[in-house]
Amino acid sequence: MTIGIVGYSCSNGLGELNRQVVRYCPSVTKWRIKPHRDLGHVPPERTLDFDVSASGVPARFFNAIDTVLFFETEFYPGLVREAKKFGKRVVCVPMIEWSPMWASRTDPKAWIGDVDLFICPTKQCYDLLHADGFPCRYFAWPFDMERFPYRERSMCQRFLFVEGNGGYNGRKGVDVMNRAKELWPEMPLVVYSLMTDGAKKWPNGTDVIEGSVVDNRNVYDQGDVLIYPATCDGIGLQPFEAMSQGMPVIVTSGQPWDENDAIARIRSTVEPYTSGKGRVIPWHVADAEHLVEICKGLAGKFIGNESQLSFEYARERAWPKRADAFERLVVSGKPD
Repeated sequence: MTIGIVGYSCSNGLGELNRQVVRYCPSVTKWRIKPHRDLGHVPPERTLDFDVSASGVPARFFNAIDTVLFFETEFYPGLVREAKKFGKRVVCVPMIEWSPMWASRTDPKAWIGDVDLFICPTKQCYDLLHADGFPCRYFAWPFDMERFPYRERSMCQRFLFVEGNGGYNGRKGVDVMNRAKELWPEMPLVVYSLMTDGAKKWPNGTDVIEGSVVDNRNVYDQGDVLIYPATCDGIGLQPFEAMSQGMPVIVTSGQPWDENDAIARIRSTVEPYTSGKGRVIPWHVADAEHLVEICKGLAGKFIGNESQLSFEYARERAWPKRADAFERLVVSGKPD
């Protein structure tokens, strides 16, 4: 059984998810790459049949595979129904921050009713889809240990915040980090930003690294503990990547972050958030004062044990141990 994957191949979250599946799953034999409007694309890291196009999916793609796999959304209008015309199995890995699309099931133009299986990467995602009656299975997302080499952090000397592009509506927690830096101006903070003017909006004394990311392996070199005060997440790849390197993480308290290990969790309040698609999703707002309290308690402390524990947690959930089960789930709906 062969799998054809559709979607980005770039440095954003969805692009990295596609690249992980292609990296570890030999059943993926074709890749229709949709170029990202801002980030373009990066060629696959292993040999397989791929092409790059901003327009639809050709018949030769469907004829060469048994199952179509994509993350979050179709990328090409009509992808799902075109796949069904060719008699192909359709599998989607949904992201909770884009969950409003599920509410459009009654829309005659909606594609979600034709999906054979939703593979939910978090328990939060599974609970939501299962309650709505969608065909779904829970599969805890694996860690990419081979891409991020281990380096033990012995002392907590600098905190790292990866702003990236900020995320939809600032969902990565930029406002919380700015507030924390205002409350504690001496916080030893490094910010990795993809914003070309990122340094202008951070308080004085913040070490801001700007620039594009083609290879994300070096993003976590500049800090000892990752701060991740996100408001909502499909998976939350940054903590996964950091722990794979032996970097402990501070995360927002709530789902889906409570499903994985962390050195500390920031108190948060949950607000209902209505997106442009009209579905209400939980929006966690981390407490900046509690974050400062956590960071002051860690600064200058020995964290070698926590670093090793983060690495071991990730290693037990690494892709090589989980890839076969994921492939079986995609092609048959059963992990074993």
